[in-house]
Amino acid sequence: MTASARSDPPHLKLAGRAWLRHYGPAALAGYIALICLAVVITALFLHDREKELTVVAAGLFGLVSSTTLAAALWIGQHRQLRYHRIVTGHDVHTNRQRVRAVALAQQWHLTWEDPVTQHWASASGAGLHRGEIVAVRFRDGEVAIASFCDPAVGFSLVGRRRCLQHRALLQQALQQQPSRKSG
Repeated sequence: MTASARSDPPHLKLAGRAWLRHYGPAALAGYIALICLAVVITALFLHDREKELTVVAAGLFGLVSSTTLAAALWIGQHRQLRYHRIVTGHDVHTNRQRVRAVALAQQWHLTWEDPVTQHWASASGAGLHRGEIVAVRFRDGEVAIASFCDPAVGFSLVGRRRCLQHRALLQQALQQQPSRKSG
């Protein structure tokens, strides 16, 4: 691996509203954990020992539950943004053509493109919103793919499953050997 390949980020970086929307569920669970912590601290100042123990127990249960939920959501959301590298052995032009062919066949919409990266949005099937985002980075002989639920739509198990399917479709197309032309 070259030094420049090591400098590529291992995760897709979101900014602004997209970051807030993507990590919002984890942040909300973390906020609830802070409220539970405040309840526990406040309960320590109660004068009735029985009420104090009851409120502390409930607060600790909420604190542990919501902290666990926040951590699980954060890890899951962060894992979705990880690039998965596929070694193809093809040049950038060929890889771009194969990704574009899959995207057009699946009726994805190109939302952003530069010389190294393409962002595709797949239709969610519900209304006019996008459902998933597929970010693709190209390098000679290698393609990195990140597929995640569109933060504007929100996380869903169906969307997560489709993200995995998108990545599998691209991986299959990129690893196909070129067909030999007869003649």
